Amino acid sequence: MIGARALLLLEWFLVYRNRQSHKLSSSRIDILEKQQKLLALDYIVQGQEEERERIARDLHDGLGGILTSVRHQIHALQEQITSLVKVDIAGDAEKMIIKACEEVRRISHDMMPASLVDLGLADAVQDLVDDIKEHKDLDIDLDTESQLENISDKVKVHLYRIIQEVADNTIKHAKANNLYIPMVEKDNTIILEISDNGKGFDYATAKLKDGLRLKSIESRVKYLEGTMDVVSSSGNVCVYHIKIPC
Repeated sequence: MIGARALLLLEWFLVYRNRQSHKLSSSRIDILEKQQKLLALDYIVQGQEEERERIARDLHDGLGGILTSVRHQIHALQEQITSLVKVDIAGDAEKMIIKACEEVRRISHDMMPASLVDLGLADAVQDLVDDIKEHKDLDIDLDTESQLENISDKVKVHLYRIIQEVADNTIKHAKANNLYIPMVEKDNTIILEISDNGKGFDYATAKLKDGLRLKSIESRVKYLEGTMDVVSSSGNVCVYHIKIPC
């Protein structure tokens, strides 16, 4: 009887250890899979930003330089033509070149704003706000407590894109005339409480639809291991509560 009990205890112990070992193995596999997914996502997002930066550089340094050179040559040609006959063909062409140069600068800025690289996050966002206020019928109040430089370049880029996407969403859909962007750093966390006085929207319904900007914002927040909560409903204001660990 003692031997039988000993065998039963031994069998129970081996089964228990096998189950625990299996659980540990499964847990390690899950952790490795999550790490691989995050790593893959990191490569994808980083690749997108590097491609944006490359295109922006090519547009600015390559095509932008060529168009500027052509513009100067046409301007010089116009001066020669004007002295002979009153025609403005070259002048019209120059205006088109000027528009092309402005478009190249706009695309280059959207791809990778130089101010983000040269001046930092706070000044880059201020530059974005000034540009929107100049060209759109939207008043924006930006409130930052510091230069927010205690964060990595990766986080800076995504925070800039998040604010840019929220602003674009507000311009296109909210019918608001004011956007408030407070951005503070507290307890090693970047806190955004972006709000507008527009018509609002049903967040649950919008998530089910093909809202590319909303999905882009959510993806970036998730990628940075942050949290986002949107408080809004049809006919009411909208508030984005976003927290990103530094």
